Amino acid sequence: MARNPVTVTQLNRYLKDTVAADIFLSNIRVTGEITNLNYHNSGHVFFSIRDKESIIECNLWSSVLPRIRYRLEEGMQIIISGYIDFYPKNGRIKLIVRDIDIEGEGDLAVAFEKMKIKLNAEGLFDPARKRPLPAFPKKIAVVTAPDGAAVQDIIKTITMKNDFVDIIVWPCKVQGKGSAEDIAAGIRGVNEKISDADIIICGRGGGSKEDLWSFNEEVVARAIYESAIPVISAVGHDIDTSISDLVADVRAATPTAAGEIAVPDMRKIRMELEENASSLARYLELFASRMEMMLGSRDPAQQRSALMERILRSASDTDSRMMIIQNALTSKLDRAASDIRTKKAELDALDPSGIISRGYSIVKDVDGNIISSTNDVKAGDQIHITMRDGTVSADVTGKGELPNG
Repeated sequence: MARNPVTVTQLNRYLKDTVAADIFLSNIRVTGEITNLNYHNSGHVFFSIRDKESIIECNLWSSVLPRIRYRLEEGMQIIISGYIDFYPKNGRIKLIVRDIDIEGEGDLAVAFEKMKIKLNAEGLFDPARKRPLPAFPKKIAVVTAPDGAAVQDIIKTITMKNDFVDIIVWPCKVQGKGSAEDIAAGIRGVNEKISDADIIICGRGGGSKEDLWSFNEEVVARAIYESAIPVISAVGHDIDTSISDLVADVRAATPTAAGEIAVPDMRKIRMELEENASSLARYLELFASRMEMMLGSRDPAQQRSALMERILRSASDTDSRMMIIQNALTSKLDRAASDIRTKKAELDALDPSGIISRGYSIVKDVDGNIISSTNDVKAGDQIHITMRDGTVSADVTGKGELPNG
């Protein structure tokens, strides 16, 4: 016997309740290829995943998006952890995302490599832009959690080695939501408000990849790159390498190592100075003793004679050198005078007045332009002829060719 009909709304509500009650659908992992990807301006991400035969729509809410360590791309093969939801209003099934892995690779490793490739291409890791640390810093800013072991290790190491340095701690979050932005703000804040700092140490103690992830974020990398103050990156342990390590001017294996790198050991410097002072004092005493012995063993008259002899030799050497210099200068001046005479003769040969004195003339029109061809004048033109002893004016009555011979 057929059941009584139900409305579409009743059916869809039943389907939603059925889907919600299914334990398998409430916690599921699905693998597929991304298609129809849409980063919506609302902050949500909408896309589908498909295999060779089927497709399902997926919703990635903006509240979950910060946990995804890389940007999704069309064609990416992923594994989604999430649950199935049914939307009664339009009768559509959606896969709601809780987390995403790249199939076959950890999401953090993939995100790290993608960020490294991107920033390296922009030149953020270029060794040529990395600056040396100052040899004797006076002020060091530490950007890290104020209550962590890392800051205590840094302060202890620096103060044990060097008691002349001021240490300023800029507190910030070093893990969790918003920590990357907080670290970046700390680096920029030191540059703006403690601009006389010589070094910034930025880092934290060890932890899992997730704990250290803030130091792989782009916002932190760019803050380090833009810092006008040299930056030491000190993140985790020696085996941990972060994006911050690659951008920073100097990488320290640990926070303790950062303190070691940042300052010179004043105890060793004091010991070296004391040893050098003692050695110099011993040398001066020995030198004075030898000079005293040498002066005491010589006759003053002989010393005066030897001194005069050295003075006379020096004077003779000086006279010889002055003679050599004088001869060289005289030779150079003679060559210069000869060159000048040669150039003058060449210029005299080109002087128009010299040519005129040999019987030649210069013909000009009324405007003073030189006439070098009969084509430049016609009958009736007035011309001026400059000769050796003056100028005459004439009118052109005709033109003809030069006589032979």
